[in-house]
Amino acid sequence: KRDKKIILSVIFTHTGIDFPAFVDVVKKGKESKYIEWYFIKSTPITTSPLNYECWRSDSRFPKLNLRNPQVANYLIGFLEYWKHFGFDGFYIGEDEKIDADFILTLRTHLKTKYPDILLLGSDVRFLDGNGFDGSTNRNFLDILMKYFVKNTLTTSDFDNLLQKMFFFNPPPRSYA
Repeated sequence: KRDKKIILSVIFTHTGIDFPAFVDVVKKGKESKYIEWYFIKSTPITTSPLNYECWRSDSRFPKLNLRNPQVANYLIGFLEYWKHFGFDGFYIGEDEKIDADFILTLRTHLKTKYPDILLLGSDVRFLDGNGFDGSTNRNFLDILMKYFVKNTLTTSDFDNLLQKMFFFNPPPRSYA
């Protein structure tokens, strides 16, 4: 009625340890068909010492191998599944850690099938026409919060941080 859009926020950098693919790796080790979905250094899986790559070094969140075509296909299928429930687009969180080739593959596939789908992220690297349609700017938000809400920046520091942000994010990216 009001032409509002519904965006689902997703994170594709990692799964939880209870995700079925990782559970399979824990149970079957090198025999698991999902062993290449993650960055496993050795088997069996152990947390002390940690022998797999994790999001922010937290053993509860094993890092996904987004260069693996099976992982990419699974995640694209996940988005397509939710698209059928009426979502207009997706916000890809933690995208500063995501492989650029994965973002391009995701965009190419989804935009071919759903030209009007909205893809958002926070990393301005992906605003070159091969990634996101738009971006949030966490650095800008942090600067605003520090200056206007927390009062932890001087006006001079506020100005310097804004100038630096615009220098490293030239137009049109700085307009996102």
